[in-house]
Parts: sequence; C-alpha cells; structure tokens
Amino acid sequence: MSVFKKLPKNVVRIKNIRPHVLVYVLMWILYYAWALVFVTAHLPIIGFFNSDLRAFVHWGILFSAALYLCFYKKTWFVKTARIGSIAALIIFLILIYVVPANWLLPLALVLGFILGLVNDSILIPFVYIMNNTEKFYAVLCSNILIILLGLAGKIGLMQIIGERQAALVFLILAFLPVLFFKKADLDAEESTVPPPRPKKITYFSLTINFAFALAVLGFGKFMLDRQDSYIWAFSGGLLGCGIYIIIFAFIRKSLNLAWNICFASFFLGILFAVLDQGFNSGGNTAAFIPAASFLIGLAGTVGMINMFYNIGVIGRKYNNMNHLRITLWFGFAGGGICILISRWFNALAGGAPALLILVLSAVMVFFYFIISPILTRTYFEDDWVDDMESSEIDGDKVLAFNQYKLTKREIEVCRMLLEGYTMRQIGAYLHIAQPTVNTHCTAIYRKTGVTTRWQLGKLFKNL
Repeated sequence: MSVFKKLPKNVVRIKNIRPHVLVYVLMWILYYAWALVFVTAHLPIIGFFNSDLRAFVHWGILFSAALYLCFYKKTWFVKTARIGSIAALIIFLILIYVVPANWLLPLALVLGFILGLVNDSILIPFVYIMNNTEKFYAVLCSNILIILLGLAGKIGLMQIIGERQAALVFLILAFLPVLFFKKADLDAEESTVPPPRPKKITYFSLTINFAFALAVLGFGKFMLDRQDSYIWAFSGGLLGCGIYIIIFAFIRKSLNLAWNICFASFFLGILFAVLDQGFNSGGNTAAFIPAASFLIGLAGTVGMINMFYNIGVIGRKYNNMNHLRITLWFGFAGGGICILISRWFNALAGGAPALLILVLSAVMVFFYFIISPILTRTYFEDDWVDDMESSEIDGDKVLAFNQYKLTKREIEVCRMLLEGYTMRQIGAYLHIAQPTVNTHCTAIYRKTGVTTRWQLGKLFKNL
C-alpha cells in the first residue's frame, strides 16, 4: 500500500473551513498567541512581565483550567467566555498600569485563574464545534503568529509602540470574537448517535503529550534561555509549520511521523548543545548553538501543533468530557513540571553542566524507546488516528454513506448498527418506534446491496 494518501476531504484543504466557525478559529489563534508571547512562561521575549509574574500566571492558568473543567458544562461556553474576557481585560489593565509592586504577584495569580476560565471557554468550541480542518489551521496559524510576534519582540519592533500597549491592543483583538459566540453552533454539532467507546490505549496518547512537555518545553526552553538563541529557534519553528502541512497533505499515518520528527529533532538539538561548550563557558557564539536552537525550535513547534490537534480530534470523536478533564490535569502536571525544570536549571551556578544535560537527555531517549512500540500501536491501530487526516470525524465513513445516498436518519441508524446496538436499543436511543427502525434498516440494506448486519459490517470494516 502506498504511503501517499488521496482523500477527497483531506484535512489540509482550506475549502473545508466553514464561514460561521471562523470566529472560533480566530479567537483561538489570537488568544493562544497572546497568552504564550505576553504573559506565560513559555516565551520570555517581551520584557515587561518578569519571570516570576509569568510563572504565577502560567501556574494559575494550568491549575484553574483543569479545576474548572471538573464541573464545567459544555453549554456554558458562551457566558463563561464573555465573563472571563471582561474580567481578564480589567485585571490585566490594573496589573500593567495601576497596581503597586507588592501586589503584582497575587494579582498575576488572579489573572491566571481568570484566564483559566477563558481557556476552558475556547476549548469547548475548539473540540466540539470545529471540524478537523478548522482545528488544524487554528493550531497551525496560532503557532505561526507566536513565531512572528516573538521575532517582532526580539528585534525590537514591540518597543516602538510600547510592550504594554501592544499586549493590551492584542488582548482586546483576541477577545472581540467572543461577541459572536453562539450556543446554537454547539447545538448544531451535537449528534443523536452515541459516540464510540474509547479504547483504554487511547488514554496512553496522553503520555506522549506529557513527555513532550517535559522534554521540549522544559529542557528545550532552558537551553534557548541560556543561549539567547531564539532567532534560530523561530526559524526552525517556521520550517516545522511547513513540514507539518506537507506531512498531513501527502503522507499516511501522519501523526506518528510528526511525533518522530519532533523527538528526533529535539534529541539531535540536545546533542549539538552538549557538544558546544557554551553551557560551561557562558558563550553563545560557538558553531553548534545555531543548529541546536534551530532543531529545538522545530521540535517545539511540531510538538505543540501535534499535541493540541491530537486533543481536539480525540475529544470530538469520543465526545467524552472525562478524557478532556484528564488531559487538562496531565497538562497541569506536565506544564508545571517543565516550568520547575527550566527555573531550576537556570538557578544552578553557572548554568546546568553539559554532562547533566547529556545524562538527563539520555534517560529521556531511553524512556522514549521503551514506550515507542506502545505508542506506535496506539497511533497505528486506534480509529482516531485516521480521523486526523480527514476534515471530519469518520470522514471515510461519511464519504461512503454519501456514496450510498443514505439519509441523515439512515446514517444514524447505520452507525449504531456498526457499533453493535440492537434494534430495541436503537429505537430507545433515537426515540423512534421499532417498526420505524426496521424500515430504516431495510432501506440501508437495499441501498448498500447487503442482506444481513454481518455483511454491512464487512462492507464498512476497512473504513
């Protein structure tokens, strides 16, 4: 079988983006970029927020977003997005213009807790309203914007209009799409068909996200901070965005390849950084540093896109809030630990020794090789992996259903038949009489040219 794919509804096709969903895509792009560039610990390019304030905001976002989602209902997203946006804007104004110095840290933590509510509010439409193409470009474009803003900050363009003013204007622009959020958009995406049951191994996908956070966002960020080589990292990040589009446009099993590129680039970057003795000497002009920074930037961008896109697709396919809750708690643990790693290394006298970095990296490489067979089995065997390459969940089945000209109700009944539900269960779940279910089944069998449920399952088993 060819590794190249030819899907009519390939995820990279921009035509699959629906106009009424653009407000959710736009807010994800603007808000996510604003948070990472201006106020969290990921990208300390802009100077008016020091490392302590960034750490407090970051911790507050991670913890509160996971905490709120424990009791959060999807239908709240419009109200919480508007309330959170207004509150965050007020607190941010006070924080950058009014509050005295001794109140900065507590207020930064308050801002983090409010932004955690905003995070959950935009996560709901990201998972449950956007199709896969919209998710793909929301995450991809947000990372491109982060890189461009980072470059602007690094070369001094932000200072022309003022960092505080730039952050405030960007935050206002990020919150404007909230005015156009509609609960009806969520209702329109809700299906009457019960979602498939997630396999236990699906939850193992969270392990790779956790490993990425520790490796690239922990060790990688520390090395970029120490060498002050973000220009090269941004260049690698832009290449990573291009590679990601090419992978999903032309290569099958895209997710697994993307993760391999992410971790291979990271470990090679670590090797170059250790070979260069900049960690010990404090220099940043040695030959290996540009290559190390470039590769770490590439790894970080590919990994961030992969991680969020992965979360969105799995959340939509299984329509499972528990999986989303567990994901955010993993995010809190991984993000929190990566902040500690970076701060701890930076606190070491003279920077972390190259030998220590090399040993820790070797341990991580060994761990990755240990879990790699399980991860490969997860990504190659689970249904959601194929979904990532199509604009819709079960995109191949949708095409087949359309090919056989099944009606919307017949598609719902067919899906439940394929999931193993009995006629009685289908009727109860869809609130229709059993004779009506029989009528739909007869129509499905006639249109697909089969006579039994077994033949129907065989027809669709490879889709």
